[in-house]
Order: sequence, then C-alpha cells, then structure tokens
Amino acid sequence: MNSLWIVAGGVGIALLIALLASLGKLVARQGELPGPEWLLSYRSSRYRPMERLLRESDFRFLASEPGFRPELARRLRASRRRILRQYLRLVRRDFDRLYTVGKTLVVHSAEDRSEFAAALLRQRLTFLYAVTAVQVRLWLDWAGTGTIDVRGLVDALESLRVQVRQLMPVAVGA
Repeated sequence: MNSLWIVAGGVGIALLIALLASLGKLVARQGELPGPEWLLSYRSSRYRPMERLLRESDFRFLASEPGFRPELARRLRASRRRILRQYLRLVRRDFDRLYTVGKTLVVHSAEDRSEFAAALLRQRLTFLYAVTAVQVRLWLDWAGTGTIDVRGLVDALESLRVQVRQLMPVAVGA
C-alpha cells in the first residue's frame, strides 16, 4: 500500500512538472502578430493526422504481417512519437499566434470585451491542459502503457480559432 502512494506521488509530481514546463513555454513565447490573411486562411484541420499517428490498429496490423519483429514496432512507435512531438511544437506555435491575435483584438476593441477576454483565458488553460495530457501520454507510451488521444488538443485549437475569427470583423469594423 505504501508503494502505491509513492507511485501516485511520483506521477503527481511528474504531472505538475509537465504542467509548469508547458506554462513556462506558453508564457515565454511572444510570437509576432500574424496578418488578417493568415487568420482568414488558417485551418486547424491540418493537425487531424496527429490523431492517427499512434493508432493501435496500425501496430496490430504490422504484428500480423509475415516477417514481423518486435523491434520494427518499437522503431515505428518511436518514430511516430518524434513526429507527434514535432506536431506539438507547431500546434503550440499556432495557438500562440491565435491567442496573440485574440488578445490584440480585445485590447484594441472599441467595445467592452471582458467576456471574450475571460473566454480567451479559459481557452488557454484548456489548451495547456490538453498539451500537458498529450506529453504525459507520450511518456506513458514510451514506457509501454497508455494510449494517446490528441482530439482535445486539436479541438481546443479549433475552438480558439472560431472565437478569434468571430471577433475579428467586429474589431476590423471599429
């Protein structure tokens, strides 16, 4: 029973460290403000392939093929984790850009946008949680346990895009 508490404490500390590291990275990045054409053409759907990178069905299929060796699956899984980490960097960059646009629209709006500012903060916290969850799941996948679901991450990005896009015409018209 005592070892269970030690493991639970270790996992809790790891989650806290991952959360603080992600928060630090989000706060530290101050990307330049993209133009309106970027926002109008931006699509978060470009990140949907992330959802398939570590799908278990791919590895079950690979295992069923003649000549399969466990080393092949390990190397493929490691390669896909690297690709997913690269996607995460791009997703964070795009989120930072969208967030910066949203903050700028709130600051320069002629109307009171306090509700939007609060929603923006909630989106940031939701995104931070989703990034941290994916990072923890990547560690668990490396350890050979757990699955990775990035839908919450992509959904948080899309939700922010929609919110910022809805505010844009109001701010541009002001």
